[in-house]
Amino acid sequence: MKRLFLFGSALLLSACGSGDSRDGIHAEVSALHHTHDAAMTTAHTANYAPKHSTSNYKTFRREDGMRIDLQRGLLGISPVALEPCGIHAAALVRKIADALLPAAHAHGGETHDTGDFIDVLEPDLNTIVDLGSLPAEPGEYCGLVVELLPAPAGTQIGTDDGPLDIGGQSIVVSPCYYPNTVGVPELPAERTADNAPLFAHECIDAAYGGPALRTTLAFETPVTLNGEHRHLEVTVGVIYDRWFEGIAMDRLASDTAEQGRFAQQVLASLHVHAVGDHAD
Repeated sequence: MKRLFLFGSALLLSACGSGDSRDGIHAEVSALHHTHDAAMTTAHTANYAPKHSTSNYKTFRREDGMRIDLQRGLLGISPVALEPCGIHAAALVRKIADALLPAAHAHGGETHDTGDFIDVLEPDLNTIVDLGSLPAEPGEYCGLVVELLPAPAGTQIGTDDGPLDIGGQSIVVSPCYYPNTVGVPELPAERTADNAPLFAHECIDAAYGGPALRTTLAFETPVTLNGEHRHLEVTVGVIYDRWFEGIAMDRLASDTAEQGRFAQQVLASLHVHAVGDHAD
């Protein structure tokens, strides 16, 4: 796994001594990424490929057929808590988590294990990113609460063009999009004067730097944690080839409203990929 950087996750129920686990009960949370059909996606290397800023990118199509060449795709995910089954219990957990938000930020990186940014240009399904550990009380759980958490101020990543400051951002993308490929099954094998408009594309840099966004990812079946089943492993899946569905690509780089819509699309792409508990 290639780590870009680590940042303190600040939204855990155990932030200031509350919600401590019993008997070492906890969940280990990780994440991986893949396309909506879980197919492997590789860098496009045909002779007619456009000269993007990097040779490492992934090509996919939106549902309307628009081709996207993704040159950068970074996503900050932080696990918040396991969600208990039952409406009242789940509502209580969310209320406590929201109330702890200011205090948790005050404690910074002391709250729990760090989260990490996911780089969706890494190999699909094989790149596992450790998101940290969540303590839990004995009980029955029906989901995982996660958040898109902005990177701290001053956070930088290395790029071919030098360090890039992504402080305050939870999603950072660099797509090239082909507006004339909507409804076109595939680009022709060779570029000619007649089909040249199909190859016309724009490359942009965009990011979401708005408030942290939270969602609950449901388990297929409830999970019980107790003295015999103390360890839970949860893998979050990220379906990155659905991030740009319905997005106005020509406004994404500059329009904060469109960036907010984009962030909601990214949030909707998250799901529980796998859950496994261990008997002791």
